[in-house]
Amino acid sequence: MKRKPKGHLILRLLREAAGMSQTEIAMELGGDRFWVSRVENGGHIEPETVKRWVSVCGGVELIDWLIDHLRALKDYVRLLTDTDYYAFA
Repeated sequence: MKRKPKGHLILRLLREAAGMSQTEIAMELGGDRFWVSRVENGGHIEPETVKRWVSVCGGVELIDWLIDHLRALKDYVRLLTDTDYYAFA
């Protein structure tokens, strides 16, 4: 079975990291909240609109920030799951 690309999840995370609601980004991009919801759930979006979405949300700098923080979160979760808490009892 062919896997569907998960780029829509990145768009949602980017919007949320920018502190924007679906309605706010829809207004910026000339759509409506229902269109944003469809896109964030895997619906079609034109490449040019993806570029505008990223720009409206803070650009590539915000993506870099998200990646850094997600890596730190991954490391923290790994530390928590690898710790033998019974050793401290």
